[in-house]
Amino acid sequence: MTSYCTYPVEAAEKEIIGGPNNPNIEKIFSLSPDLVVGVSGINRTQVIEKLRDLGLEVVVFDACNTFDAVEKVLIELGKLTGKEEKTGEVMKEVKRTVRTVTEKLKNVPRVKVFWEVGARPLVSAGGKSFANEFIRRSGGVNIFADIPLEYPRVSREEVLRRNPEAIMLVTMGDVTEKEKLYWQEFGELAAVKNNRIYVIDADVVCRPGPASFLMGLVRVARALH
Repeated sequence: MTSYCTYPVEAAEKEIIGGPNNPNIEKIFSLSPDLVVGVSGINRTQVIEKLRDLGLEVVVFDACNTFDAVEKVLIELGKLTGKEEKTGEVMKEVKRTVRTVTEKLKNVPRVKVFWEVGARPLVSAGGKSFANEFIRRSGGVNIFADIPLEYPRVSREEVLRRNPEAIMLVTMGDVTEKEKLYWQEFGELAAVKNNRIYVIDADVVCRPGPASFLMGLVRVARALH
């Protein structure tokens, strides 16, 4: 596990091998893993190559930015670890619950959402982000879905022009409450007029996985509707 792996709670009982960008290669090798799982764009290529040079089996997946991508990775991991039946059962149950949630939201009015993940500079969820999947499936419309990036920089003026009906602030430490107060100064925003500025836990919505996706979906849906 990396130092960023805090979910589920059982992760605290596992060996920590460093951060995703600077893992302790010697520590990984000493643990004699049967399989090392990496993510392209997060784990450095040099690290992956070094682990393979040491004779370790390494599989690298693309970062997930949709629920369907999460399912694909989980099923593949099930095959690689001999847990195909178990992962199939997990995904079947998660998909059933996701369908139930989305079905309930099928006819609700769509809510225009600004999803903020960074304050200085101002960073939003774009059309290719995992956050966009939360917004779309929870009965919302991402005001920056037209930007074909994961997390683009945006301007305050553009946020004001697009006039979101709800603002979702992903937890950013001490900055989060300051950002909430900052946006409340713009009384012309529909989100401010209707007191719809929400704080959402980054540990839930920034970790693509079946359980975390379901938790995030329910939390966002409850906030918006």
